[in-house]
Amino acid sequence: MIGSQLDQATLDNMLIPSPYRASYLYDVNLVLRFLKAFLCREDQQISPMRIKKVGSLVDMYIAEVAPDPCLKSSKFLALVMALPDSARGSLNELYHAIDIYLEVHAGLSDEEKMKICCALNYEKLSIEAGIHLSQNAKFPSKNAVQALISQQLKLKNLLQGTNNTKLYTNSPCNFIETKGKAKKDEACELTPYPERLDISVDNEKLRKHLQRDTM
Repeated sequence: MIGSQLDQATLDNMLIPSPYRASYLYDVNLVLRFLKAFLCREDQQISPMRIKKVGSLVDMYIAEVAPDPCLKSSKFLALVMALPDSARGSLNELYHAIDIYLEVHAGLSDEEKMKICCALNYEKLSIEAGIHLSQNAKFPSKNAVQALISQQLKLKNLLQGTNNTKLYTNSPCNFIETKGKAKKDEACELTPYPERLDISVDNEKLRKHLQRDTM
C-alpha cells in the first residue's frame, strides 16, 4: 500500500535508516521495494504525471544516498535503473548524483563505472551538463566522448534549424493579385523579420567550447 502511493511521499519519508548493524546509512532495499510496488500494480494504470513526480523524488533520494561510502555499486545501480526513461524529462539531477557517487567511490572498476553510466541518456542532459561530463575525469573516457558527440549533434541540429528558418523568412513573397486588374504588383515587400535569428546563450557557449577543442 505504501508503494502504490509513493508519489505522495516526501524525501524525508524516503530517508529510512538502515537496519540494525547494517553498514550503509539508509534502507535502500526498502525503497527499491516501494518502487517495485509502485510500478507493478496491475489494477491501475499509472499516469505520466505520477511517474514523473516519483522520478523527481527518486533523483533527490539518489543524491542523498550517493555520498554513503558503504553503499555498494549494485544497490546504487539498482536505484538508478529502477525507473523507466519516461519518468525523467531531464537527467541533470541524476548526472549530479552519479558524479557524487563516483567521487566518493573512486576505487570502482571501469566495468562498474560503465554499468552506472549506461543509465545516462545524453540527449536529456543540458548543454552545460554535457560539457561538464565531457571534461569529467571521474567518468570513463568512452562516456565522456559520447557526451561530447551528443552535444555536438544537438548544436548542429539547432544551427540547421536556425538556418532553415532564415531561408524561409528571407524568401521572396508571392506577387499580389490586384482585384479587378490583370496585373501583378511590381513592389514586393518582405515580411519584417530580423536578418539573423539569435541563438540562445547556452548554444553559443557550446559552439565556442567546440571551436576551442578543434583549434
